[in-house]
Amino acid sequence: MGTLSARNLRESLQKAKNIGIVEERVTLFGDVELVVRNLRPDEYEAIQAECKDQEGLDYLYAFQEGHVKRAIVEMNGQDLRDVEFVEDEEEDPKKPGTTKKVKHELADWLYKNFVSTWSKEALYVAFRKVEDAVERAEKRAKDGIEFLTPDETDEDRLRRLVGELKELEDALPAKLVDHVFDENGLMRKSTADEIKRAMEKAGELARAEEEAKKAAAAAQPAIVTPPPAPQPLVTPPPQPEPQPQSESGLSPADLMRNRQPMNQASVDVPQPVVISPGARQNTVPARQPQQPSAAPPDGIPGPSLHGSAAVRSARNAALEAEADAAGALATGGQTLPAKPAEVPIIEKRQAQIDPKAAATVMDPKPRGGINPHYRPPPRGV
Repeated sequence: MGTLSARNLRESLQKAKNIGIVEERVTLFGDVELVVRNLRPDEYEAIQAECKDQEGLDYLYAFQEGHVKRAIVEMNGQDLRDVEFVEDEEEDPKKPGTTKKVKHELADWLYKNFVSTWSKEALYVAFRKVEDAVERAEKRAKDGIEFLTPDETDEDRLRRLVGELKELEDALPAKLVDHVFDENGLMRKSTADEIKRAMEKAGELARAEEEAKKAAAAAQPAIVTPPPAPQPLVTPPPQPEPQPQSESGLSPADLMRNRQPMNQASVDVPQPVVISPGARQNTVPARQPQQPSAAPPDGIPGPSLHGSAAVRSARNAALEAEADAAGALATGGQTLPAKPAEVPIIEKRQAQIDPKAAATVMDPKPRGGINPHYRPPPRGV
């Protein structure tokens, strides 16, 4: 077996060194120019070791810083590609006031002096460019290569991505994972189970409320609808019976219709009879002097000087008889009292009663519904 010189072999295989390394250039905030690359396998292992004890946002920032500090190969024109260690002077804790030279790995020195001072926005941009370098390296590695057996099918790729996603899910905060899933229309199984239980609980509450309403409705008395009021039968009006005729030739109904109410009857005020002198001279004979009446029997007192009430009534009746016989009462010389004005008869007609309206007032429908003061007993959920 032959032996080769390492120098010659190194020179001939120089192109095989750093194969697959892809660089990406980025300018941060217009001042700092960076060149980053994709990482090697041992660097990924170092990152995992650094982040294994971190949780939540601390893990996220440590993960991004571990990538960026190892991916920087150039900063503001300073080439760091072949640099492995950086020699720095630090204060000697054993000899206060003196310094000593200490060697640091390039990644640790960059983190301590630069990367740790960046904002999360600058760190995120640099990390994204590292991911761009990784994606470009994967595409260039497959350019011009044909495999008899596909590297991975769509199912294998899906399983791989889901496995990686599961690992990140355990390392990242739950709220961040839920937010990222929601942006992509996904949901964790635990969240789906919680939603399912919430929907089942809401359904049970709805059923319990419906049962309570049914029980309350059953407790209320049944509403009986009253039958419709019977319609009044239309009968022909009765024929009026013949009324007996009175002596004046009018029936009793006509007499009642023509009668004058007692509270509205006119009262004739007696007026003195005025007889003109001519008529009295022509028609009324001269009044004969009254003969003195016979003396009353002994023991019976006679009338007084002015006469009693019976004598005056008899005298007035005799005068009226004489005037009537003489025609004085029918002549134009007689002044008769004016007939009083007729007083209108005020009749209050009773309004007709609607049978349906009267039925609704006398037999109202019972009020139905749930008593507003009723509270259903609480039930356990």
